[in-house]
Parts: sequence; structure tokens; C-alpha cells
Amino acid sequence: MVHRGQSFRSGVYRSVRLNVELDHAKRAKWSPDNRALVLCTALENRVHVYRVKRREDGSPGSAEPLLQFRDAHRSSELLNVGIACNGNFIMSISMDTTLCVWSLKVCRHEGNSQPRYTAPV
Repeated sequence: MVHRGQSFRSGVYRSVRLNVELDHAKRAKWSPDNRALVLCTALENRVHVYRVKRREDGSPGSAEPLLQFRDAHRSSELLNVGIACNGNFIMSISMDTTLCVWSLKVCRHEGNSQPRYTAPV
């Protein structure tokens, strides 16, 4: 279950439930417009993006897989993910201090996606 922080302040608790097959999410970040959720998984060591659909009342509804970045960090454990405030980039960092920046505007997902920028920190 994933809860948005705004729902705690308003006193109305709404959540989104995502099923990640044969794995679990270590970190999760909402996109700035609250339409997508970025996860890093523990066992697969991958970055996943889910599109969150809205219910009629505007609350978060079901989620569907949108993108999967398979080869983000092959040799080291993923530590965290983040999304830029404009929603155009996803960042991921691993234990070996590699930072990958993924451009969502130029991403055409066909199997394996390559990072836009990769640099050791």
C-alpha cells in the first residue's frame, strides 16, 4: 500500500495498492502530478514506473505498469530512486555510487532501456 502525504494532512486516508510480481519495492516516489509512481525493486534490482489511474472522485485508483528499466545497475544494489520536479527525468543510484539519469521524454521502451546519463558520484 502506498499513501500520499497530502491525504494524512487532510484527514482522508486514500491509498494505492500495487502488485509487483515475485518481488517487493524498496523505495517508491510519486511523480509531481501524482499520475505515476516510480519504484525500485529489491530482488530484480530494477526501476519500474507505474501509471496511476484516477477514480471518479479524483482519488488514486488502480495502477498499471508503464516502463521498466532493466539494466540500470547490473552489478550493484539499488539504493534509491527519484523523479525531477518537472517529471521529465528519473534518477537512480546504487551502492557502487553510480547515478543514472533517465529521460522520460526521449524514452521509447522496447525491451531494455539505456540511461540517458550515467556517471560515478
